[in-house]
Amino acid sequence: MHTNIKQLIAILEDHANTKGMYTLAQTAPNSVSIAAFNSDIHTAIKAILQQKEINFYTFTPKNLRPKTLILKGMQGGFNEKDVVDEINKHKLSKVTITKITKIIFDKSQQDKFHFLVQITPETKVQKIQQNVNNITKYTQWVEPGISFADKARNLNKPIATHPTSNHHNISASQPPQQTNNNENWSKELKNEMMTMLTALQEAHKLLNEKIENNYLQFQTVLENNIEKIYQKIEANAKTLDEKINSNTNKIDTILSSLMETELA
Repeated sequence: MHTNIKQLIAILEDHANTKGMYTLAQTAPNSVSIAAFNSDIHTAIKAILQQKEINFYTFTPKNLRPKTLILKGMQGGFNEKDVVDEINKHKLSKVTITKITKIIFDKSQQDKFHFLVQITPETKVQKIQQNVNNITKYTQWVEPGISFADKARNLNKPIATHPTSNHHNISASQPPQQTNNNENWSKELKNEMMTMLTALQEAHKLLNEKIENNYLQFQTVLENNIEKIYQKIEANAKTLDEKINSNTNKIDTILSSLMETELA
């Protein structure tokens, strides 16, 4: 089914529980990006798209994504099992390892390497960083950054990294093909980042519109109140003038009466 932003607006606005809790962006002729404001809206929109049989793909919400740590600066004959044994030796609660991968960036220096450690979403990263620090003297636990992702693109196997965002993104289009090719992996990551950027821009635009509308409403109310106050002042001034004129006439009448009495 071909999907455009106008069709999706009509479909989603029929459901009151999601109205106003997302932003839309037409990212391609047959692709629309939807950024939900929270995980409940994300789930509700997925259900609507499934009910309407609209093809879509989405990304795992941040709170369900596996976390990644790098054991950096390793040398010697250590392997993945050594790292697992060292972590398990500390008997840390709420720490679960799902995968460990040995990474060598410079193949001319096989004795210098890192371990990419994938842990479950609920695992406390700080527990590993603070407690498992005696594997070798110069090693350290770090979280992947942009420079690490750049280096990872040059490896034979791509490394799955996830952008950190509070938005829950859904793209109403055909899902991308899963592949181990570095070029496709880099392209998918770039598309994901562009989708999120577009969603943030739409949210920023929506916020600016709300601010502008609120300002115009405030300006209108202020002008109306000023006009009402001016009208009241004008009415009170007119009443005061009338009272002054009335009292002046009374005073003139009294003075005239007094003068006539004296003359008599």
